[in-house]
Amino acid sequence: MKKQISLISLTLAVLLTLSACSSKNPSASLVTESSESDVDTIYSAPSPATSISYDAPMPSPFSDGGGDENRDFYAYVSIKLDYIDMDFLNLVGFDTAMEWIYSTSGATSELTSVDEAANLYSFIKHFDIPDETVRETLIKLRNETESDFSDEEIDLLLSGSNEDIAEYFAADTAIVKGSDIYSLKWVYYHTPDEYAACGISMKEISSARQNFEQIALTPDAKKAVTQKLEAYTESYMDQ
Repeated sequence: MKKQISLISLTLAVLLTLSACSSKNPSASLVTESSESDVDTIYSAPSPATSISYDAPMPSPFSDGGGDENRDFYAYVSIKLDYIDMDFLNLVGFDTAMEWIYSTSGATSELTSVDEAANLYSFIKHFDIPDETVRETLIKLRNETESDFSDEEIDLLLSGSNEDIAEYFAADTAIVKGSDIYSLKWVYYHTPDEYAACGISMKEISSARQNFEQIALTPDAKKAVTQKLEAYTESYMDQ
């Protein structure tokens, strides 16, 4: 049986603990102790020079910190790339791997580049895992499920550009811009001016708005994000 860590699920578990103890913003980076026993992404964007006034603070998105059912809010890569098997973690040491995961998780950090925010690809890059080790490990871990990496996907993982990896492995709810992947969580906590600076289009924001409708946000959170996304959309009408 595979022993894997889902980076999003692990982060959500920590966020739930924090939400029960404090009112920390879930976008803050986490430093916490853990042990192996705890674990079994038509229209151009507005010009960045265009100021889009919206600086209202965002309320907490979930009343309970958000559980696994709200993973789409935090997800920026597909489930396949989100999982890192223990066979990989053991190559660098569990504690070393966990320290890196907590500091680079896309759910708790501001990192957006697919080769920096925590995922299997960035893990391989960061720890310089040899290609042959990656290939042998992923083939060995196949168990005829959707989490298996095909030979073509392994080739992509080992030789594809950051842009190729981002495009192929981005979560369905995420926005992809080159090698950067912006989750719904990123959209929620950032401003329209930042959307424009990143080249995010009205079409992409419209898709994000539809995706937010599927997330169990609190009424205040849903109202706030709707107003912010509307401010971005309306900015097109003024150009």
